Amino acid sequence: MGKTDRAGENKAAFIPRCVKIAVMNIVKKIRHFGELVVFEHTLFSLPFIFIAMIVAQRGWFGWELLGLGLLAAVCARNFA
Repeated sequence: MGKTDRAGENKAAFIPRCVKIAVMNIVKKIRHFGELVVFEHTLFSLPFIFIAMIVAQRGWFGWELLGLGLLAAVCARNFA
């Protein structure tokens, strides 16, 4: 069994305050980046990009190009 303190709380579940603050700062930065990038716009543009890739190749172009197209779409949206 885990060790407990006088109040009966599990000491293994105790998280130091500095760790909580660090995690909250990381979550805050991720949210801020999400607002900057607006992932909804990237997701909206993906079908158009993939349709254009299929039309340009005149058929299926393979998983490698699908991944590269996805990477290019996300990078282009992030740096625009």
